[in-house]
Amino acid sequence: RFELLYSLLWRMAREPGLRHDPLDADMLKAQHLAQAVANLRITARSHLEQAESILRQQVDTKLRRDALSDLTAGLEEAFDGGGNLGDSARQLGLTLTTTAPLTASGQVFGKPGETAPPALTKVLQTAFLMDRENQPQLAEIEPGKTFLVFDVADITASAPPPLAQIRARVIADWGEAQGAIRARAAADKTLAALAKGGSLETALASAGASGAQREAVDLGRQELVAQGRVTPPLALLFSMAERTAKKLEAPGREGWFVIRLADIEPGKVEPGDPALPALTRELGGLAGREYAEQLRTALRREVGAEKNAAAVRAVRSQLTGGN
Repeated sequence: RFELLYSLLWRMAREPGLRHDPLDADMLKAQHLAQAVANLRITARSHLEQAESILRQQVDTKLRRDALSDLTAGLEEAFDGGGNLGDSARQLGLTLTTTAPLTASGQVFGKPGETAPPALTKVLQTAFLMDRENQPQLAEIEPGKTFLVFDVADITASAPPPLAQIRARVIADWGEAQGAIRARAAADKTLAALAKGGSLETALASAGASGAQREAVDLGRQELVAQGRVTPPLALLFSMAERTAKKLEAPGREGWFVIRLADIEPGKVEPGDPALPALTRELGGLAGREYAEQLRTALRREVGAEKNAAAVRAVRSQLTGGN
């Protein structure tokens, strides 16, 4: 670098126009050198500014965390000494907010659809474990950032609400319960009529359920499996014997299904069906286990068997870790 500068100075003394010559090789080298030094200074300054910003953020975060820690420690000390929430709020310049009566599930009592503020979600369980009022508590909502100071202003023992407040709900529930009883009775009457050999239409009419919705199902097992999700009535249908009928309660106590299996058509397997080898192996395994179980049963019946109850209890106790 010094050699280049000396050379340029010597030439400028003899060539005054050299400093304005942008194509001179020495001038180009000097310009590149000056730009590199400028970039180095800018980069160093940028790194220092970034480091200063990071350090400032870290210091601010630590100061806030320390201040928050001191504040919460002071509140806990005040509460342990018998202080109340109102006094602490006045000292800190905070405004207290009182919620409407809440249930353990976070619902506002007597106002369907209204819930507790989201900030109280994490402390509801603690609040309902408190045995008396005026026990201020401090809870950390967001670690190191947000704390909640709360108290239970009033505890109301669990009891049925006044009938006037829930009259409509009681009437609806009573009507639903009576409807469920009548639906089950109609299902039982329908099954009794079907057991005597009557048709489904006649059985429903005798049970007073002529207007019941009916659905005919003509479905194969493979088609059922292809549907993916199998409803409980269909699952029951495919476990029943031919020409039998059963009842099944609908989800949500919305009524009863009466399921009658009229006919079973056996599946047909062609000699060259690719599924036949796998089915043969599966049935062979089942048959082998069935033969083994029959053999054990026959041996017990023919030879006789006795059970040592004391030995069974000893082994069970040893396996379960008892004495």
